[in-house]
Amino acid sequence: MKKFSEIRVAITGFGGLDNSEPGTAVARALKLGWEGNISIDALGYDAWMTGAFSPGLIDNLHIMPPLVEGENAFFERIIEINKKRKFHAIIPSLELEIPVLSRLKERLKSRGIRVLVPDIEQYNLSIKTSLPYFCYRNKFPTPKTVHVPNIYDIPYIANQFTYPLIVKGVVASAKKVNNWSDALYYAKIFNSRWGGGAILQEKVEGEEYDVSMVARDDGSCASFLPMKKLGVNQRGKGIIGTPVNDPDLISHAQKILKKLHWKGPLELEFIKSNNTNKYNLIEINPRFPSWILLSQFAGINQPLTVLKEILNPGCPIRNFTNMKKAFIRNIEELTIPFNEIKTLAAHKSISLDKKKFDKKHNLKKNIKDKNLPSVAISAINSFDYVMPGLGIAKAISENNKIGNIYGFAYGPYDTGAARTDLFNKIFLFRNISSKKILLSRIMDINSKNKIDVLIPSLDSELQSCIEIQDILKNIGISTLLPSLKSFKKTKEITGIFGHKGKVRDGLTLPKTVRSDSIESFKLVGNSIGYPFVAKGVINNFTGSPTVVYNKSQLPYIWEFYDSNGFESVISKKFFKGEEFSVTGVCDRKHDLKAHLSIKKLLKCEQGNTWAARKISLPELENGIKVLLKEIKWVGPVELEFIRDSFDEEFKLIEINCRFPAWISYAKDVGYNLPLMAVDLALEQKTDNFFKNDDLIFIRNCNEFSADRVQFGKFLKTEIIDNEKKQLRSS
Repeated sequence: MKKFSEIRVAITGFGGLDNSEPGTAVARALKLGWEGNISIDALGYDAWMTGAFSPGLIDNLHIMPPLVEGENAFFERIIEINKKRKFHAIIPSLELEIPVLSRLKERLKSRGIRVLVPDIEQYNLSIKTSLPYFCYRNKFPTPKTVHVPNIYDIPYIANQFTYPLIVKGVVASAKKVNNWSDALYYAKIFNSRWGGGAILQEKVEGEEYDVSMVARDDGSCASFLPMKKLGVNQRGKGIIGTPVNDPDLISHAQKILKKLHWKGPLELEFIKSNNTNKYNLIEINPRFPSWILLSQFAGINQPLTVLKEILNPGCPIRNFTNMKKAFIRNIEELTIPFNEIKTLAAHKSISLDKKKFDKKHNLKKNIKDKNLPSVAISAINSFDYVMPGLGIAKAISENNKIGNIYGFAYGPYDTGAARTDLFNKIFLFRNISSKKILLSRIMDINSKNKIDVLIPSLDSELQSCIEIQDILKNIGISTLLPSLKSFKKTKEITGIFGHKGKVRDGLTLPKTVRSDSIESFKLVGNSIGYPFVAKGVINNFTGSPTVVYNKSQLPYIWEFYDSNGFESVISKKFFKGEEFSVTGVCDRKHDLKAHLSIKKLLKCEQGNTWAARKISLPELENGIKVLLKEIKWVGPVELEFIRDSFDEEFKLIEINCRFPAWISYAKDVGYNLPLMAVDLALEQKTDNFFKNDDLIFIRNCNEFSADRVQFGKFLKTEIIDNEKKQLRSS
């Protein structure tokens, strides 16, 4: 293969929030796999390419013109960047870029820039609207799939399917629905995002598999990686997966590849039907999947395969797969200078200063000082929602005042179980259905692994922990929790029992309506108007919100909450405006010792904060101090607000009786609130050091390598000991 002193590659697809685009994983694979110097530039369409800020990953960031401006604008911007960077290759990671680069590849080649993408005719075979025809013509099993160009035909056509069914955008996005009303609702969203109407697809029950493939420039298969999804989140995305050696799946995928006459990366998505035992092709994606880092873990690094094929077509490729490996998708939280985002937005390109952006979180070392307090933290999962325990652990894990950090997992697939950089040991809780069971498990762990401080952070466990805090204190486990009366008071304030609303100093408590039957729920719109936000209630705990736009949605929303065990539904008026959050920690005298206020800059569909900036809101913060003192609060707390764009008032939307999931940000821009909570729980002097750096909080997704056998071992032993792993590796 031709020798290069340095390879320079441009990669797209560094956004996507919790539904991460593949570019970040492609770049990671290249950084890990390329032997020699490699420089990577990230190409995106706005300044919020959060994955591109991952430490040590990207050298330069560039904003491209929107694709709707046409391929000439795209080409001219590439050439403008190339005058300074001189790329050897571009690896696109987004569907809509493939046809653009297919038409531009010869023009780019004449400038010394190579790509490996299919011809436009082959690309057209892969698009979602072509799937039924392609499969029918080639006799490949596929679910019933209908493209509906006019979304107002959705109700009629959806009712010709059996529910549930899948609604898809013509480019990306998908949602499982149980009725025509929800089908129309999501079809409108996807159509506004991508155009072209929507796609309805039969929901086939069975196990999910993906196959990532690389086709050479001559169309032959250079590499394939079949993957079984072990864990799928609420959005249907594979969060945990492992390679599989299934000759039928491999043969089937290769037949499809041959019919496509493909060039470059390709992902095939399948469901193995429970009824027929056949692999149903449900989607073709003309690029790498976001889980492609698994190929590096498994030993066949497909992004590296593509780069080698671009540079030296026909070069030998290693195709041995390590079948013991698995991937777990987790999150990475970073702080970056606000000025960098402003510079990128204004000048369209920036170079990343490695001194600023190469700081990585340190591994938690074995603790030799046995006098340091051990801290146990729950809610360490990012499977569907990013939970606070991960941020708490990050905030305290590098501090020399803290000893061992223990994670409490509630299932074998809790993603925090792979975080050897955060936790010394992970313990499995199979059941927390009662405070008696919860206490018994904590006492069992404490008998062999001394716990000095417990920080519970899962909403559904908080009341039980509050009720057993005195028992925990008697066995030497400190907590910083409110009384049960104070805990219930927060529920009253946020309207879990319904209230008429109230204006307080600095904030407003919106009117809330509680519905205990479908009949009363149907009357909510008459009381607060449309649209409104509904949440299910179970055991004084509220579920995720649903926006209700019209009467036709009401029966289906009630049915959803009722079928999922919720006792009732609370509803508030929908407010349009910017979102804010204030988190802090109160001492046992109910004084707010320190706090941090943020403005939310990015939110994912699940509601998690994906980017934020610290701000000052004196009037609101003073009102919060008074409120917390009034209800005699103790411990961590977060209050979420919307500043109504109509009257500019701060509407209190939620009180969370724990730290937020973004709490690691506090360590970098203010008081280390989790560390302060540990000090207050132990009745020690708190660290009053305050940082005033103007940093932006951002998240991106990251895949961690895992041994597939680990999941079974964890279920059996109920413990993962990262200290022993460190000793073995050293």
